[in-house]
This record gives sequence, structure tokens and C-alpha cells, in this order.
Amino acid sequence: MWTDLIFAAIIFAAIYLNVFHLLLWFEERDKIRGKGRSRRLPILSVIVPAFNEEKTIARTLKKILASNYPKNKLEVIVVDDGSTDATAKVAGQFKGVKVLRKPRGGKASALNYGLRHAKGELVAVVDADSLLHENALRNCVEFFDEPSVAAVTSHILPKGRSFLERMQRLEFMTISLARKLQEKLNIIYATPGPLSVYRKDVLLALGGFDERNLTEDIEICWRIQRAGYKVKMAYNARVYSIYPSSLRTWFKQRARWNIGGLQTLAKHFGAIFDQRKHPVKIWHVPLFTVSAALALLGLAVLTYLWLLYLVKQVGFFLETLALGGNVLRTFTFSITLDVFFILGVTAFITTLVSLKIVLDEYKEEFKIWELLCFLCFYVLLFPLAFGYSLLRVMLGKVGWFTK
Repeated sequence: MWTDLIFAAIIFAAIYLNVFHLLLWFEERDKIRGKGRSRRLPILSVIVPAFNEEKTIARTLKKILASNYPKNKLEVIVVDDGSTDATAKVAGQFKGVKVLRKPRGGKASALNYGLRHAKGELVAVVDADSLLHENALRNCVEFFDEPSVAAVTSHILPKGRSFLERMQRLEFMTISLARKLQEKLNIIYATPGPLSVYRKDVLLALGGFDERNLTEDIEICWRIQRAGYKVKMAYNARVYSIYPSSLRTWFKQRARWNIGGLQTLAKHFGAIFDQRKHPVKIWHVPLFTVSAALALLGLAVLTYLWLLYLVKQVGFFLETLALGGNVLRTFTFSITLDVFFILGVTAFITTLVSLKIVLDEYKEEFKIWELLCFLCFYVLLFPLAFGYSLLRVMLGKVGWFTK
């Protein structure tokens, strides 16, 4: 049956990715916390794009200025992207912070504006709600030890202790560890906004950030790798950021990420025909294409099967009730030991092993019920968010809708 083939493909993909990263872990686990080899600290320009961030930008700037990066080599630029609140006023109260104001044009537009005014050899992008560890900037810069490295991303973790924020923390712990492992093969797929550092000359040569893309951090990473450069991750460069505390804002954020990812995929899909091998050709485009297809098909199949099951059960329930039978017997559950069951158990076990490695690496404790909620419910939100993203695309609502 076609539904069986789709489920088999989804389960196989999950097992493949789990085993792939587990093999990388066993090979690279002793190098995870390794530092960069460069001890040269060039002038670094930190660009903070901001739109209506009066409530968070002061804490962000305090953390940046408290960094142990040499003050005589640190330039801090806040780009007020048409804010209607007191963002510029708050930022202007900090000594040594340059505030640039421009009409509303979006985050990528603000970054490009700051890039044109930056004096540094390196440029760091920091979101206006991010809190940097004092060593974060320095630890990122140390990875520019070879000319082929054009970007270095950081170790991002969500703040907050609500249930949804805990789920996201576990998600980002997993992503961060996987991203560090992917560094070995140069297949890191994004340089996220909370903190990433770039070579300014490379950014300028590539035309800056794509102002039409909702996820400029994914797109620029692909463009950098497609141009033949490397992207690394400074695992010891920690930065904390604010992430959604409600499902409504979570879905909006993930919709933006998904739509931006689709925009990036469409822009770079032709990379599969490039003669030269690079991460976009051999990893990003195939992975994102298959993931998008499986997410959409999986969502359709799950919806179809649940509706089919519901119709059958309701019909049987009403028939049993009319005949005076025991309605409790209409709800049955059984397990069939077949190939799909074995594959499902394999996927579940490899996922548990991966989570155990993540928890051991971070030395953090999650209750059993939290892990079960993460595996059985939270991950199911991803295909729903993808479906929501496609709905927004079809309705023509593709703007920056998280604020």
C-alpha cells in the first residue's frame, strides 16, 4: 500500500540521520570542545539589527560590551530598522555604540546597511534579544585560522523554563551538537542570527545578505559554501536567546523558518547540476528536498489514516450501541510484529541513544515524561508547522510575521 511506502521512507530517513550522526559522534567526540588555532584578534564589527527592541536591546548591548574581546578592536553598530518605539534612544545611551537609523526594510536590509558602515575585518551578527557569554566573540574569531573559513557560528541555547521552552532547549541542544559534528564534513546548513561571525570581504564579494529571503542566515550559509568556503562552529561560544513561550508564536516562528528554507531551496536547487562538489550540491539540496517531501506526505498520510480510523470507530461504536453491546470493546489496540514495527523500534532506539548522548554532553536532567513528550508529541509539531507554512504560502502571507 502507498501509505506503507511513505511510512517506510520516513522511518528509514530517521534511522539514516540518527546512525549518520552517531558515527560522526564516535569519531569526533574527543574534539567537540576543541578551540580554534588562530590567536590573531583583528578588528571585529558587531552588527545588531533592531526593530522595536526597546525591552531587550539594553541587556544585549551590556553583554556585548562586557565581552573579553579587546575594546580597541571592537566596534558595535546598532541598525534601527524603522522602529516605532525607543530602540534607538535606549541604544544611544551606551558609550561606544554607534546607532544607525534607516527606514523599515527587514533584517537582511539592516544587516547590509550595517555591513556597508562596518570597519572590521570580521563582522559579527547578533540578534537584539541575544545574550552573549563573555568568551563568545573571542572563541568564534579563533576559528578563522585558515583563509578558506568564511563564517563561524555559535552555540545557541534558549532561555526560559516553561514546558515549551524546555522542549525547545532539548531541541537546540540536539541541533548544536549535530551542527558541531557536521563541521567535519563542512555541511553546516545555517549561520543563525543570535551570533555568527563572517569575513567582511567575503560577504561583500557575495553581494551581502539576501533581502528577499525570510531566513537570510540559511541562504548566506549556502551561498558561502557554494562559493567554495568553509563554515565552522565554535562549540565553546555560548549565546542565550529568547524563543517562543506559546504555541501561537512557535508556529509563526517555524512558519518563517520553513518558508525561508523553501525560498533558499528554490534559489539554490540548480546547485545539483554544478560540476564541482560542494555541501549545497551533495547534502543541503537533497536533504531539504527529501525532508520537505516526506513532511508533506507524512502529514497527508497521518491525516488520512486518522480520519479513516475515526470514521470506522464511530460507525462501529454507533452500531454496537444500537444493538445493546459493550461499547468499550469498540476501542481496541494491537501490535503486529512486522518489518514496519521493527524499523519503528530501531528508529526509536537510535533516537533514544542520540538523546542520551546529548544529555550526557550537557549534563542536564530531563524527567522521563519530558523526554516522552519530546519524542511522542513535540516532534509531531514539525510536519504540522510545515503544513501551516505551505498554507501561508498559498494564501500569499509570506511576510515577516513574528512581530
